[in-house]
Amino acid sequence: MRLSILPFFIISVSLFACKEKHTGNYDKHYSATHKTDTATLALTKMGDVFFGTYEINKSGIEKDSGQVRGKIFGDTLKGIFSYVSSYNKQLKKTKPIALLMANNKLLLGKGVTVVYMKIPYYAPEAPIDFSNPEFVFEEVGKF
Repeated sequence: MRLSILPFFIISVSLFACKEKHTGNYDKHYSATHKTDTATLALTKMGDVFFGTYEINKSGIEKDSGQVRGKIFGDTLKGIFSYVSSYNKQLKKTKPIALLMANNKLLLGKGVTVVYMKIPYYAPEAPIDFSNPEFVFEEVGKF
């Protein structure tokens, strides 16, 4: 009796495990250039949060690479970028990041940075400026 239940259980588990849910989640890869600097961004969106990797290659001389994470507010992604620089790999830095989704592109915004308990973020009373972005990310593929 026990052997006859085991195949049924294995088939049931495999059917439920392979079922894909489409809930608006995505994994996308973006790239951008500004003068001699290049940046790559790999994002995963799950509901109203995002996370991924971000790398800025500054003129081929210096590179900042690390993790991004944050929340999605309508068409704006706000979070933090925790990274190390190739200039000083022992020092981990964190700075706020804001991206605006517009026309299948992500615009990197600038704002007034404030720090609270060693956590940097953009001041809520000052608007984030997306009018002259340092990087305009274009989608280069999905994972």
